[in-house]
Amino acid sequence: MPDADANVESILTGAGKPGKDPELTFSTEQEEAARAYARLSLDPHPPQNITKAEAATEQGKSYIALQKMYQANMSAAEKIQFDLIASRMPFPGSNQLVQEIKKADHAAKYFDMTASKQAKNGAMSLAEMMDFESGRRFRNPYWVIAMAAEASPEKLQREMVLMQAYSNELQLQNLRMMEKVGVALGQLLAAQTRAEMRPSIEAQLLRAQSTNAR
Repeated sequence: MPDADANVESILTGAGKPGKDPELTFSTEQEEAARAYARLSLDPHPPQNITKAEAATEQGKSYIALQKMYQANMSAAEKIQFDLIASRMPFPGSNQLVQEIKKADHAAKYFDMTASKQAKNGAMSLAEMMDFESGRRFRNPYWVIAMAAEASPEKLQREMVLMQAYSNELQLQNLRMMEKVGVALGQLLAAQTRAEMRPSIEAQLLRAQSTNAR
């Protein structure tokens, strides 16, 4: 996974070799790469901790307060990306749910065509499940054929089903875009926090260290 900690795809579609297919269920290695990207993109050099002796001084207490304020803002920025990563990790019971869905022949065929390696091994994430639920309809030619082959279906009803599937697809794509926007907003919050607070934190750190050294 070359340069995975510096590639946004690590958090969106899974780390791996360049040109690989997107994956929405991450392996343990992909999870680690995604977390490394989050740390590097948000706060590669967090404020250092001070000693107990330094923390006991008035200057040290002021430093701790600033550090906590900084960490609170960074926590909000981190949550966006870490929640995104969590949505790409397998959830308990996903295998049973997949097996139930695959009872429909057209869904089983679409699963075989598109499922991630992790999903095919029996574990699927919420993100991939949502993608699959939309894709197995509108993006699945076998589903279109199955709908057309229904016994005496009304043409208008069939069209409504197809349009609803298309609507589901649009909503899913909107969700994917909002995920990317969320990542970008979190990075902006992190950058703003660093720009606004790090100078004060570093100055207070020097005061705390110099006070304790006397």
